[in-house]
Amino acid sequence: MWLAAAPALAHEPGTTAIQVQVGTDMVTAQLDIPVGKLGDALDLEIDTDLFSLSQQRELITTYVTDHLEVSGVEGTEWAEAVGEPMPPPTQPSWV
Repeated sequence: MWLAAAPALAHEPGTTAIQVQVGTDMVTAQLDIPVGKLGDALDLEIDTDLFSLSQQRELITTYVTDHLEVSGVEGTEWAEAVGEPMPPPTQPSWV
């Protein structure tokens, strides 16, 4: 039997969310962490512009990898790679 879950399109503002996509030979995940909560965890103020996030990339990447463990059903560890931190999306002007 194969079960698949539909991706979540939205989550409660101010909460952390993870979107997972399972492929044939890779699993990708997107973490949405509120900037304020991430700043609290890192004990610093984080601006949401792309330049500021790129300046904090190493610190953010270290935090994520220190708090993330990826493994298979039988406990087999999987390789992890962390991409560039991205600013939160902006709302369209018509919202």
